[in-house]
Amino acid sequence: MSAKHNKTKYISIIFVNFTLSLCINNNAVALQINPDKIKVKNNKEQILVVQNRYFLKKLRPELGIFYGRIMNEAYTKTIYTGYRFGLFLTENFGTEISTFSTSVTDSEDRKALNQLQYKDIATNKLVSPDPEINTVYSENSFSLFFSPLYGKINLFDSHIIYTDTYLNLGYSLLSTKQGPIQAVTYGAGQRLYFTKSLSFRWDIKLKRYTETRDGVPSSKTGTNIDFGLSYFIF
Repeated sequence: MSAKHNKTKYISIIFVNFTLSLCINNNAVALQINPDKIKVKNNKEQILVVQNRYFLKKLRPELGIFYGRIMNEAYTKTIYTGYRFGLFLTENFGTEISTFSTSVTDSEDRKALNQLQYKDIATNKLVSPDPEINTVYSENSFSLFFSPLYGKINLFDSHIIYTDTYLNLGYSLLSTKQGPIQAVTYGAGQRLYFTKSLSFRWDIKLKRYTETRDGVPSSKTGTNIDFGLSYFIF
């Protein structure tokens, strides 16, 4: 009886294990998931990246000073200093007025021309070649600003510098040797923040205007490059 009982016991254990294995396999098959059946199709929701601005410009009056040079003058070296006042109506759109006066000296090319002399037949005197130059004495500008880019710069893995980049379009009134001249201006620049109120700026601005060459109207494009500091009052 004992041997028969043990045999029955072993058969029962084998049957239970076989039944459990079938159940486990059936459950495993039931849990298999087809990714294509649960994939969201035609999902047109946009994922937006939200970044809080550490430096804010909106409705904060800005005062600044700058120093620069008019680059494309063949016979003169024109340096200028000035100041600016600006106000951004939003974080991206703003206005600015600026003014500067110039300091003009002869370039090396003009100094070389002044050393050349020839006799003027009409006056019978020695004269030097004198190129026609329309010197710029000052400039007053009004500009609209669009600042689409704002971010951070990693400086040698030791400092994070906040910055924004902007475009501008405006109008200038030039005081020149030929008198007042109106110009259309456009350009770009970048601001690097030291504190929430103090920033360093560099700007490049091109201006299109018409002056007189040998009595004939002639279009010209001037290029200003300047560097300066700006301070947000509030």
